[in-house]
Amino acid sequence: MRDSGILHTLLGIKESMAMFAHPKVGFSWEGFVIEQLIRLIPSDQPPYFYKTHGGTELDLLLHLGTKRYGFEFKMNDQPTLTKSMHMVLDDLELEKLFIVYPGKNHFRLHPKIETLPVTDWAGVLQNEGLITATFI
Repeated sequence: MRDSGILHTLLGIKESMAMFAHPKVGFSWEGFVIEQLIRLIPSDQPPYFYKTHGGTELDLLLHLGTKRYGFEFKMNDQPTLTKSMHMVLDDLELEKLFIVYPGKNHFRLHPKIETLPVTDWAGVLQNEGLITATFI
């Protein structure tokens, strides 16, 4: 569900503290951040979700020009590399894979995989030339 407000209403979540204690908080956070990113990409570039029968998945796949970029959204303080991330890099021939998370540090986990704090991901993607505006 792309609208976190509707999701919270359907789940009966009425207060922010209840949301953070709810088992679906990660899905809610992921959907909210994905929606914000989708609003900033060029409208002629449709976003995709990727999942194989083997379980390899990617939260968001963007085709920008001739290049493919992947995004994973992790609501934890210290994202780590997974087998799925390595597989999706190869399967989709990604230019880069970004892991957006609620932490504070922007760092590389692999030559093509880097973490982006949710507080400054838009600025980093603008510096990379992937989006043209940072207004959300």
